[in-house]
Formats: sequence, structure tokens, C-alpha cells
Amino acid sequence: MRRKYLALLLLPLAACATPKEQCVAAATQDLRVLDTLILESRQNISRGYAVEEVIVPNVGFSYCFGNWGTNTGVSFCSNNTVRTREQAVAIDLEAERRKLAGLERSRSEAVERTQRALAACEAQFGA
Repeated sequence: MRRKYLALLLLPLAACATPKEQCVAAATQDLRVLDTLILESRQNISRGYAVEEVIVPNVGFSYCFGNWGTNTGVSFCSNNTVRTREQAVAIDLEAERRKLAGLERSRSEAVERTQRALAACEAQFGA
């Protein structure tokens, strides 16, 4: 979940990158995603369980002074918020090992594609 928010925060910065930097970022995106997934899978195997972010709603009420029309009086206002917390989740270790092996195979293929794409970026934009 945090990665999604980080990506949204970094999205406007992508527009500031040079065309070569944008090309390199696009060329290496799959490899970065695979590296993140491989790291997460290795951590899950070493821990023996996965960690999942869970959204927890917080519903609260407080006093508000003033009402909708006249700005006088006291009423109840809701303070609804959400927060996230991490929760341990049981996993099938054998399935996780198979997933890790598949990710590592995909990574080796992605390295080759990434190298070709980076060479294309270099040929297009130079040093």
C-alpha cells in the first residue's frame, strides 16, 4: 500500500526528468518491480509468514460548535479516518518457494530485456 502512495507522490517528478532519464526509468521498471517482489518473497520465507497491510477505519465523534445555517449551538461531528496496520498472514512455504523460483527465472529474462532497452536508450539519446 505504501508503495502505491509513494508512486503517486513521485509521479509529478517523472515529468521533470529528461527524455533519456524517462527512457531509462521505463526500461528498468520491470526489473525494479521483480526485485521488490523477490525481496518480499525471500523475507516471507525467512520469517515463515507474510506481512499484509490492513486498512482499519476509525470512527469517532466530537462536539462541534455552530450548526449548518446559523453558526450557533452545539452538535456532534463525526471524525471518520482510516489508518493502516501490518498483520501477520500464514503462508504455504512450499508455494512461496515455488513463487520465488518463478520470480528469479522471470528476473533473468528481464535482465536481458532491460539491457537491450538500455542500449536502445543510449543509442537514441547518447551520453
